[in-house]
Amino acid sequence: EKARRMAAQVPMRRMVAVAMLALLLLMLLSREKTSLRSPLPSLPLEWRVPVGCDYSGFFVEAVCGFIPALLDAGLEVTLLTGECDANFLANSLLPHEAAAYKQAWVKENDRDAAITSKSVVIEHGNPCLMRKWTQRPLWVIARAMSEGELSRQEAACLGGSDEIWVPTSAHVSIFSRAGLDKRRLYAMPEIVDTSFFSPAQLSQSRESQVVGDDSCVPPPARAPVPGPHGSVSTAPPPPHACRAPFRFVSCFKFEFRKAPDVSSAAVPR
Repeated sequence: EKARRMAAQVPMRRMVAVAMLALLLLMLLSREKTSLRSPLPSLPLEWRVPVGCDYSGFFVEAVCGFIPALLDAGLEVTLLTGECDANFLANSLLPHEAAAYKQAWVKENDRDAAITSKSVVIEHGNPCLMRKWTQRPLWVIARAMSEGELSRQEAACLGGSDEIWVPTSAHVSIFSRAGLDKRRLYAMPEIVDTSFFSPAQLSQSRESQVVGDDSCVPPPARAPVPGPHGSVSTAPPPPHACRAPFRFVSCFKFEFRKAPDVSSAAVPR
């Protein structure tokens, strides 16, 4: 009986797999200037990010990146995440981000399990916080990452997904070493608005404030860097100045655990 059920599921799984590969292609093409018309998967997509409405990495990646791009591509997308008030939407998000949120957002408790069961679902964040299904979706994708090696518990939690999207090829290797099937791992980089986050777009007044912009060196060797519990460390000096100007934009929280001292020292090297 189990074998018959598994055999019956094969055509559906193949159909979903083809649709998701088309979705991957579509998302990449949607960020490029191309005349190629991409196939639009007809399956509804449900993206769940179990975080509050704030500037967490998970929220920004989904609400300010993937969701607007998917909607622009014409996909049917439902967003399940924290509820944002009108003030946050008006003053903390760009207009197109706020519009995408309003269009896609649904309160999770109001989402019908029967609708979810007919959708492709992306569970974004801690893999051990993925939902337990009473009616399993057509396809379950885990959007996950790690700042080091993947724990056994996290690897076990990811075992219930059909596909795993990670932000870099390095994560593919890390997750594979943790015992996950490499055929289920896809490197799906974060979406970045390269027009907005462009060093070339810096105004002259802003460039004048960027230390070392002309000499291509990081801030002075004794520049203070935030440390744990209010302590201060210093960025080490570079071995030498590089030969040509090099500009970069840093978009992370300037805090100790993000290692700004390591970043500023590494760039000129």
